[in-house]
Amino acid sequence: MADSQVTVHYTANDAELTVTYVDDVTGDTVTTAKLTGKTDGMGTYAVTTPAHYALADGQSGSVNYTFAADDSDNVTVHLTHAVGHSTATTTRTVNYVVTGKAELNPQSVTQSLTWNVATDEVTGTITATPQGEYAGVTSPTVNGYTADGDVSAVRATATTGMPGDAADVTVTYAANPATLTVRYVDDVTGEQVTSATLTGVTDGTVRTTCRHRRTTAWLMDSPLR
Repeated sequence: MADSQVTVHYTANDAELTVTYVDDVTGDTVTTAKLTGKTDGMGTYAVTTPAHYALADGQSGSVNYTFAADDSDNVTVHLTHAVGHSTATTTRTVNYVVTGKAELNPQSVTQSLTWNVATDEVTGTITATPQGEYAGVTSPTVNGYTADGDVSAVRATATTGMPGDAADVTVTYAANPATLTVRYVDDVTGEQVTSATLTGVTDGTVRTTCRHRRTTAWLMDSPLR
């Protein structure tokens, strides 16, 4: 009998692999995709970034793969959250109040501060970072009055959520001590007979009693400056 030889042919089985998109911030699976082919078949997968996400550092936009007979061929795509960038503006208003004399109030000062706003497009979380500070303000001069101080600079700090306007600041002016002199003049001779000094505060009113040797007393209202 002669030897014989039989050849058995193997064909590649159907195969598939899973592409898993993972949120590296939370560790959660965002989505998956299935690729099909034949065992030992090769290809390149083009990554499709889901809305509101970006590829994580080091993650390529295309991935080479080879179908295996087990799950060792599965592919993981690493994602991070996309971040939107915008700006916001807040204000601080400095008001000036002259006690009892509103018509003397200096003009209010309104300051602006710009913020860089970063918004996590997945969670909606906002982080706002100030670009500077509210500068200090020297209180304007009001003749005869003294302000209770100047307005200090305020450095804002980063915040989560949209920033709001700073609280208004009010500078109050109080009247300074003031005096006036009352001179009694003899209209016949033009000479001063006597004098008196009155004390009070700026724009305050004092009442002076004057007596004539032949008449009753009269009163005189005098504003102090």
